[in-house]
Parts: sequence; C-alpha cells; structure tokens
Amino acid sequence: MQRKCRPIVCRRPRRRTIALLLGAAVVCYILFSAEARLRPMILTMAEYECRQRAIQKMNAAVTDAMTAEPLLFDGLYQIERDPQGAVLAVTGDAAAINQVKAHLTQQVDAALDQLREQTFYVPVGSLLGWQLLAGRGPSISFQAIPDSYVNSDVITTLDTAGINQTELRVFLVLQADMTAILGGYSAEVYVENQICIAQVLIVGQVPQTYVQ
Repeated sequence: MQRKCRPIVCRRPRRRTIALLLGAAVVCYILFSAEARLRPMILTMAEYECRQRAIQKMNAAVTDAMTAEPLLFDGLYQIERDPQGAVLAVTGDAAAINQVKAHLTQQVDAALDQLREQTFYVPVGSLLGWQLLAGRGPSISFQAIPDSYVNSDVITTLDTAGINQTELRVFLVLQADMTAILGGYSAEVYVENQICIAQVLIVGQVPQTYVQ
C-alpha cells in the first residue's frame, strides 16, 4: 500500500509578511503618536514666528515711510503759550494726524501682503526645547497669510522728562489677523504692535489743556 505525500507548505514567507505588517503598524503608531505630541508645539512655534514676522514687517514699513516722507510728520501738534512763555495748551491737527495714520496703515497693509509670497522655516531642533539643538535639524515650512485689512489707531501719552519738561509721544497702534498655515494645519494669530511716530518735548509746566 502506497502512502500519499502531503505537499510541504512553506510557512516562512507568511511569517515574514506578518512580521513586516506588524513592524509597519508599529512604525505608523509611533509616527502618529509623535505627531500628536509635537503638533501643539509646532503650531505654537508657527504662531510665534508668524507674529514676529508680521511685527518686523510693520516696523520696517513705518520706518521706511517716515524716512521717505519726514515732512509728513511736521506740525502734527502746536504748543500755545502765554506772554510769559508758560505752556497753556497742546493742540493736535486732527486732519494731519488722520492723514499720517491712513498713509502708514496703507504702507503696513502692503508690507504684510508680501508675506503671502514667502515661505518660512522652523528647525525641528527648536521644538524639542534643548538648547544644544536649537536651530538645528530638518525644518518645517509654513506660510503667514493676512486674513483682512490692518486696523489702526493713534494714541498719545504725556510723561515727565525732567524738571519742567514734559514729553508728548504719539503712537500708532496696529492690529492685524494672520493665519499660519503648515501642512494640513492652520493657526489663527492676532498681531498688535505699537510704534512711536512722533515726539514733542514741552519745556515748562505741564499744560492744563490737551486737544486733538
């Protein structure tokens, strides 16, 4: 009586396939877990960089405008004195102030709009919080995009600058909403910046009247 020979089934390829699938699953789990942990730090870093880039653009735009048209800022405020020379009042030219405000806001808005065409990079080493790795490693790219027009306001302050001296300072306050976009994620960023655009040194007693 002859015995039938059973075919020999090779189990090694199947085991290797299962091992590869398990290995791939472990790698995917590690990557997804690492992404979940790093995502908040990446978004926070992108928000910070976006805000810093926007403030740099604002400062540069205002500085360039003041350098190009210095006469635009003359005569914004007038100091009124009595016959003895005592300061009675400080009067602001509302029309001139609004003109300066509109001009600078337009320049800032155009400068921020240039961010749409630029890509910024954050080194991964900066996300780990280790000083030795700061600024090192591969970089993550993102874009900073303005969401709307820039809002602005003008405020003034009076501060004592010495004996019988008062310094009037004029600030342009700028607000803008930005979006930092990286990969499939985005972060909303609110940017506010305060820039001094004029200084007036008043010699004499502090004026009792201030009009704008």
